[in-house]
Amino acid sequence: MSAAPRERNAGRFPGLDEAKLLAILDAIPARIAFIGRDLRHLYVNSEQAQSLGVQAEEIVGKTVPEILGEEYYEKLKEFGERALAGETVEWEGWLRSPQLGDRYARRIYKPYVQPDGAIEGYFVFVRDGTDERLRQEALDRERRRLLDAVESVSEGFALWDAEDRLVMCNSRYREMHAPAIWKDLQPGVSYWDHAVALVRSGTTQVRPEEAEDYVRKRLVQRQNPGPPYDVLRDHGRWFRVIDRKTQEGGSVSIRIDVTDIKRRESILSLVNTASSQILINGGWRPPVEDLLSRLGPVMGVSRWWGSPSRVMSFRRSARGAHAAR
Repeated sequence: MSAAPRERNAGRFPGLDEAKLLAILDAIPARIAFIGRDLRHLYVNSEQAQSLGVQAEEIVGKTVPEILGEEYYEKLKEFGERALAGETVEWEGWLRSPQLGDRYARRIYKPYVQPDGAIEGYFVFVRDGTDERLRQEALDRERRRLLDAVESVSEGFALWDAEDRLVMCNSRYREMHAPAIWKDLQPGVSYWDHAVALVRSGTTQVRPEEAEDYVRKRLVQRQNPGPPYDVLRDHGRWFRVIDRKTQEGGSVSIRIDVTDIKRRESILSLVNTASSQILINGGWRPPVEDLLSRLGPVMGVSRWWGSPSRVMSFRRSARGAHAAR
């Protein structure tokens, strides 16, 4: 570094001499080097020297290819050339170093520009993030495993953080809310926005104009979830709602389609009612015909079972077939 910049810095920071400046550079938790236009090292801090396993004095005066090797230098050559052209370059990723092996780092190449505009060289700042990156990749793998496991279950599943914002949900949970707000169920959406949009879509048993009042009550309820309960959606499907709090203050939402269970319960209830009427009144025809008409809507075949003429026609056909025998 020339004398002129040192004199300017001395004027700005009168208590900062060269020894203190070098001590500051050595204390920075990053690898720092200053490369001249001839690609020779003019300075390296202690962390850069330690990473290469040599003393700083053994690096100064040598070129980048001499220190890093031709193959490794070729991977970084473009960044240095761009810095010498006056551009600040930032890059982050994996590189294999002959001395260090595979390392993940963030690299910054910054040109050193003289007052007259001439570029004397460039600084290289390298922050090693290998350990952090490996931890993050391990977390990402665990997250993918969790997502795969959640995706494989038949129930709707959603996880909300302590601020009641969506962390993740499976496709089954989205399907249960389709087509009304499927696209809105993205990580980060608040439960308030999610629930209000659902009610206002008109697919619930709550009137759209009562959406905000209803959701306020749901938010209170979610803070201390009670036992599971069933809700009917406008498309005739029944969902069992199960909410649970997590140790971190978030919530888990589980939705189970219980439509078939509800239908079986309705059928059993109708059959029991018809049986009781037969036992009490003695006649079988009115209770049975009433049972058939009620079973139709429950089983989704109301047009066939709900038509008395169809029932009578079936009975006449059955009697005719019996007489023919």
